[in-house]
Amino acid sequence: NPNSDGTGKDITITFENPPYKGTIEIKKVDREDTAKTLAGAEFAVYEAAAYEAAVKAGKTPTAVAEKTTGANGIASFDLRYGTYIIKETKAPLYYYIDEATGGNSTYWDKSVKGYRVTIRDNGEVIPLTITNSKMYVKVQVTKKGYANRPLSNVTFHICKADGTYVGELTTNSAGIGYSKEYVAEELGEGAYIK
Repeated sequence: NPNSDGTGKDITITFENPPYKGTIEIKKVDREDTAKTLAGAEFAVYEAAAYEAAVKAGKTPTAVAEKTTGANGIASFDLRYGTYIIKETKAPLYYYIDEATGGNSTYWDKSVKGYRVTIRDNGEVIPLTITNSKMYVKVQVTKKGYANRPLSNVTFHICKADGTYVGELTTNSAGIGYSKEYVAEELGEGAYIK
């Protein structure tokens, strides 16, 4: 059999099909104000079958990708077709991870406490909006004096790190004072009482 170069040698030609790929685009938003995007949420993506096999074997699953949401609340994962488990590994500052519904009941799989998403088509973009609830803080102070006796009617001021007054609390007859509930973001890091 002569070939195109006339030498009669066999030539091997390999054709590769490009992999089907899609995108899972996570958008992180505040549960009460869905127009407010949340930066700093961390996610890990696992190939579903490998994740489940590792868990069944008592091993720690290995993520195929990890990302953090930017200022726009977006983290995008470009992946080959298949089924993936996505886990939120860290909530944004002043928010917590909703482990009951995951903040998205469409893709939430409570058996893995994560989102199960399948990419089926080349170029497919799967939007995955996930909400987080705000953290709330209630301050409690116990004030005792001589001989460990409770001190009543002692007023404490709650301040932000920069000294800005936020509120106050006063101790009761048992020497315990309770503040109202604050949104953690309102107090910020480094809040104190004086």
